[in-house]
Amino acid sequence: MRKLILIEVIVALAITLHAQISRNINLSNAGTLSSFFTTEEKSTTTDLTLSGVLDARDFKFMRDTLTALTNLDISNISILAYTGTGGTKSTTNTVYYAATIPDKAFYMDSILVNIILPNSTINIGNNAFNGCSSLNGEIVIPGSITTISSGAFSNCSKLTGIVINEQNTRYSSVDGILYNYQQDSLILCPAGKTGSVTIKNTVKVIATSAFSSCQNITEVIIPNTIIKIEPYTFSKCTSLKEITIPNSVTSIETCAFNECTALNSINLPESIISIGTYAFNQCDSVIEIDIPTSVTSIGGYAFSYCDKLSNVMIPNSISMLSEGVFAGCKKLVKVDIPNSVIFLGKRLFYACTGLTDVTMPDSLTTIREEAFSNCNKLKSINIPATVELIGQYAFYNCTGLRSIYSYAPVHISLSANTLPFWNVNTDSCILYVPVGSAENYREATIWSDFKNIVELNLSSIENPQISKPEINYNSLSGELRIVGVDGETKLNVYNIAGKLCFTNKTDCNASLILQLLPPGIYLIEVRTNNYQITKKIRII
Repeated sequence: MRKLILIEVIVALAITLHAQISRNINLSNAGTLSSFFTTEEKSTTTDLTLSGVLDARDFKFMRDTLTALTNLDISNISILAYTGTGGTKSTTNTVYYAATIPDKAFYMDSILVNIILPNSTINIGNNAFNGCSSLNGEIVIPGSITTISSGAFSNCSKLTGIVINEQNTRYSSVDGILYNYQQDSLILCPAGKTGSVTIKNTVKVIATSAFSSCQNITEVIIPNTIIKIEPYTFSKCTSLKEITIPNSVTSIETCAFNECTALNSINLPESIISIGTYAFNQCDSVIEIDIPTSVTSIGGYAFSYCDKLSNVMIPNSISMLSEGVFAGCKKLVKVDIPNSVIFLGKRLFYACTGLTDVTMPDSLTTIREEAFSNCNKLKSINIPATVELIGQYAFYNCTGLRSIYSYAPVHISLSANTLPFWNVNTDSCILYVPVGSAENYREATIWSDFKNIVELNLSSIENPQISKPEINYNSLSGELRIVGVDGETKLNVYNIAGKLCFTNKTDCNASLILQLLPPGIYLIEVRTNNYQITKKIRII
């Protein structure tokens, strides 16, 4: 038994010694570091201290060949210029400058834990430490550094702080966050930062990707000195739950909040004018979005694949809805498109599999390709007389369609290969057209596929999908009043998750008290045979 224990101790000691192999090397000739290592030492050296001179070839050797290197001290190194094919960036002939940590010096090095940078270094190259997922704690930037290039410390998931030497006159740091010297520009928040972050109120610019992949930040407080959220600023901040966008911000750029999967509310101020492409793509926890009336431009896929998004308010300041803006929003049930909109982009509501009702405005001229493709719960659509173009597969696989109201007396021309209603059951889906137009539609390509074409005096009834604000609500008294609708009316009240909270049949001048419902935002829906009236209210 004692012999067995002794053997185990010896083995453990041998493993420990093997795991902590240190080297101290002085290089008199740059590009020769590889000659100091045996084959075994290349895979076992964990701690390395260098002095003398290095160039880009030596950085490539450390990155690609020293597979166990965790601690590196190059504080007493001078980095020399090099031109050739053996550096860190490319196999083509490349110029590497002196006193510069080369581009991609330790790119995607998942082993390196600590590094002490050279005191003589002036520049840190592009993506020098990008993806160093084990780089731990804080890194100290020497006073000599004048340039920290793009992506230098991006995606370092364990890096909690960047500390600037007090002699540095180009950069500064506060709470481990990298700023320029004047602190009017926030350059980078280390990806290992946790909890709540308050940006200094001297900051005017937050750099592109500054908080990208900070997966443990839960809240960011932005000062009202910021006018633009730059591209990818908060992309993939997967724990970010709250963010306050001040009313100084006028634009939210491409992918600014892309894949912020924990973000549960988006409060956009009235100062916002434009929302960029993919700005809030895959914000899976967002339930409701109220787009302010100041917004005039929404980029492609801006709110796409927000899995829980069930309610969106589109302002009448929008004239075009770009490609894929709400694509893949599976919980979206009802959408009112305001009368200002003339253009629906490609794949606008693609695969919105929960969508049942859409308001099409009388201003609409264009419905692009696959705009409603795979909206298999969509029950009815109206096509205003103003529409001039319906794109290919526009309503493809809308298997739930039971009625289509086409308001144009003369059919919209469709070529045989556009197939806008492909996989719609044209045997059972009723096509309603203006009085005197049935024959025109029966003789037209694509339209003739519908077996039930019914003439209806569409000019004498309101569009069955168009909302008219006929609902009056007093938030103080809780009184809900329905006016201007003839005959029996069905009233439904939904919460922001789309759940039916209250239903009733009433007449046109009914008055109800809704104070019994919990405080919150609700969607009031009134239905008759020819009308759908909706209004968003807040119960306090």
